[in-house]
Amino acid sequence: MIEASYYGKPTIALDTPIVREILGECALLFDSAATFVQHVVDLEGETEYKAACRQADSVRWPHWDEYTPQVFERLAQFLSGTVELPELLPVKGQETVRLREVS
Repeated sequence: MIEASYYGKPTIALDTPIVREILGECALLFDSAATFVQHVVDLEGETEYKAACRQADSVRWPHWDEYTPQVFERLAQFLSGTVELPELLPVKGQETVRLREVS
């Protein structure tokens, strides 16, 4: 998923919260086998393929010098008690996982 979009290639990915966070609307998302197959069939067309490449190429990848300070800031907020972990982590098609039980 990451490599394909990094190189500007069409990215077909399972529709999950983490995929949406990383790729946003720059991927072809699927939630069923039929949708996956439809994306593959659509990419056979040159126009659709080029459009999907442009879409994948528009992903903005953070640089470490931008991203690392954000990670440390969030960690500092969590450790100081100003930010809490979310109570629940939704898992599509499965029972919800309580983060506080996991951490």
